[in-house]
Amino acid sequence: MLRLKWKTFGMIMMICMMIMGSFPVQIYAQGAAPATTTAAPKTTTAVTSASAGSINPALLPQVDIVKTEIVIKKKKKKQLEFNVKNTTKDNIVWTSSNNKIATVNNKGVVKAKGGGDCIITATVKGTDICDTILVTSKNYYTMRVKTTGYCNCRRCAGPWAGCRTASGKRPRANHTIAVDRRVIRLGTKVKIGKITYVAEDTGSGVRGRMIDIYYKSHRKASRHGVKWRTAKIYY
Repeated sequence: MLRLKWKTFGMIMMICMMIMGSFPVQIYAQGAAPATTTAAPKTTTAVTSASAGSINPALLPQVDIVKTEIVIKKKKKKQLEFNVKNTTKDNIVWTSSNNKIATVNNKGVVKAKGGGDCIITATVKGTDICDTILVTSKNYYTMRVKTTGYCNCRRCAGPWAGCRTASGKRPRANHTIAVDRRVIRLGTKVKIGKITYVAEDTGSGVRGRMIDIYYKSHRKASRHGVKWRTAKIYY
């Protein structure tokens, strides 16, 4: 009976050992962490705000345009005044926001091309460090003038009634004006009020800062009378 019990116990132990042998057993040293097969993440080097902030601002390149805005007459040039620090003036890149209004060369010389506003930018080469200036290309000047009215009748034009203007064109209402060509050249656009006229004619009575505005009828020309107005004379 006892022998049978020992035999049974031995068989149970053998079965337990067989079962345990089918599973891997890992033994760790006391306090050791289990091994892992996961690869360590890669690290990259990047410039952070903290590292950028460690740079002394006094050592950074700087560019400063002396003025914030200027006005240049059409077809005229102007050298922009500017200062640099921790770089050279040859290291400045100049650009214009609208080359139809004004251009700029690599020395900071601006040339006005057409009427309007544009932004000229000076940038330190290879960086985003820059400064700007507002450039107004002025294509007109103002003049205080005495205006009168005339038509193509004999009372207004005398022996030249019905003839073409001094520029060889037919006069038109809301378009043609007579000027003193010593003050305003023929072909010049002149804005008076909301209307833009063209200097196409002259007259024996038109002298100095005087403009004679053409009307379709003598009644309308007479109604104009004499008025002092501010005119824009375009280049």
